[in-house]
Formats: sequence, structure tokens, C-alpha cells
Amino acid sequence: MTEKGIEVVMNALAGTPTVVTADFANEVEQILREKIQIEKENGGNRHESRSKSKIHY
Repeated sequence: MTEKGIEVVMNALAGTPTVVTADFANEVEQILREKIQIEKENGGNRHESRSKSKIHY
């Protein structure tokens, strides 16, 4: 993911309404799913919190 992409995600997590393409949303979702899977495999405690992000595509 590019630095600009990370900035878009961080702004969305901070509550800034954000419009992205379906491809970008899918990329973010895939990255998060991979991270969750790695944490599960390593026995890490996954933090269950929901962001109030506003990502629309």
C-alpha cells in the first residue's frame, strides 16, 4: 500500500468521510484479514473494537 493509501485509511479511521474505489476497499480488507489471520496463528489477542470510520465506495 502506498503512503497516500495509508493516509486515506488513517483519515477514515479518524472519522473523516472518505470515498474510495471498490478495488482500494478490497485491498484494505485483504490486508486486515491477513493481519488477523497472522495474529490468530501466533496466538495473539485480537482487539475487538469497531471504528466509526466512514469509508464509502
